[in-house]
Amino acid sequence: MENNSYDTRLVIEASNVHLGGGFVLLRYLLESLEQNSQPALVFLDARLYKKMPNYIHLDVNFVTPSIISRLRHYLRLPSKAIKGDLLLYFGNIPPFRRSSKFKSIVFLQNWFLICDRNQISAHSPLIYLRLIVERWLLARFSQNTDLFLVQSDSMKRQLKSVLPNVNVELAPFSQVPLVTEDERVDRYLYPSRADKSKNHRNLIYAWIELSKHKLFPHLILTIDPKVYPSLVNWINEVSARYNLNISNVGFLDTHDLDALYSTSPCVIFPSYFESYGLPLVEASALGLDIIAPELDYVRDVSFPVQTFDPNSPTSIARAVLRHRKINLPLITYSPDQFINILLTQYGDKNE
Repeated sequence: MENNSYDTRLVIEASNVHLGGGFVLLRYLLESLEQNSQPALVFLDARLYKKMPNYIHLDVNFVTPSIISRLRHYLRLPSKAIKGDLLLYFGNIPPFRRSSKFKSIVFLQNWFLICDRNQISAHSPLIYLRLIVERWLLARFSQNTDLFLVQSDSMKRQLKSVLPNVNVELAPFSQVPLVTEDERVDRYLYPSRADKSKNHRNLIYAWIELSKHKLFPHLILTIDPKVYPSLVNWINEVSARYNLNISNVGFLDTHDLDALYSTSPCVIFPSYFESYGLPLVEASALGLDIIAPELDYVRDVSFPVQTFDPNSPTSIARAVLRHRKINLPLITYSPDQFINILLTQYGDKNE
């Protein structure tokens, strides 16, 4: 790691980041600052209190995850910065007012804040309402920041289409896990939470289709059963019914996920939308095969070996078959055979 030191102090506002890829990237960022002895003032979700290490060089503060506490914190945040600081709003929402004392940057990583409104309608009422509010906040206060940073060309194009007057730059980052070249098990890994946009059900339906051809590849999922109990129960039910080879290892921290990467030759990633697709970046860096939708966000960050239509379990299953170099026989009858089938199987039989 490079050992850099900078005069500018970072003030990182991440009080609404505690899950998913955003949390992983936040950990990478804080670890880099700590290892480089770079002072920073950091505001985190209080739910991360037991998950974060004891940083020596970072001034870490925790914000209670309630609407009133976060609103109060957001309004007071500029007063906690000093002239020359650089404010990094890591949780998608711009500052509520512009300041001449320091520059501010918004790290935008949530696709659902800038996508077509129809794409968020499938969420639960509570999540839908939260997204509507955050979309309004983003649009309302977008001019209060000096710059937006995004992690893919797709995000940049979409943000400019929604907010054409803002400054947007591309700045993807990740930390490549260090793994050894151990013997890898022949299996498919989907490292992801299980929101509806992650498309787990079509992936499972694809595995059901594969089972009908007497194929049972090993699929590894990382779904937290406490957060998504109904989906996990359904997966367990259909796995037992069709004898599917599916393992759900639950939520994994970064270290355990790195170990899983090291024993998985292929990442399959059927998600409909991603602002960045961090698992694709990590899989690419590790030289893993990638099977993913033929969508812009995938091509922005990776070179999949096979692609598919995420709306079609058949297409997903066929991509897996191609990856395994399995060609199912294509049945085509001659006219004579076709007539024979008609007459023998569907015609009247002589007694």
